[in-house]
Amino acid sequence: MKRIKYNLGSIVAIPLSNGQFAYAKVHKNETLGVYDIISSEVLQVDEVVRKGFVFHQPCTDSAIKNGDWPVVGVDPFLNEEAAWPPPLAKSLRQPRARWPACPAAGRCERRAGRRVRAACERQCGR
Repeated sequence: MKRIKYNLGSIVAIPLSNGQFAYAKVHKNETLGVYDIISSEVLQVDEVVRKGFVFHQPCTDSAIKNGDWPVVGVDPFLNEEAAWPPPLAKSLRQPRARWPACPAAGRCERRAGRRVRAACERQCGR
């Protein structure tokens, strides 16, 4: 099987299970920018790039290299910096305002570590 070559900025058509196609642009760091467009047939690059990105997704390139996701064209990045995807993750956890209830129920002396023991003691009121 011949390996498909692609570059940064390549636009790929991603076949969906319902017979339609989604589209994505290859960014650095094995990330795809997925466009806000789905079509019943493969579109030209200029039709695809008019739409913005819905999200960016880390992804291996095996589906592109083996031809499952055909390269439909290239939309070059303006510069080297633009080829990087935006930050993908933000912390969803909120910092705790206070320590959780002491699971030792007053047996703080059995808790390991000075910081954990001190926090447990504050929580228990000992």
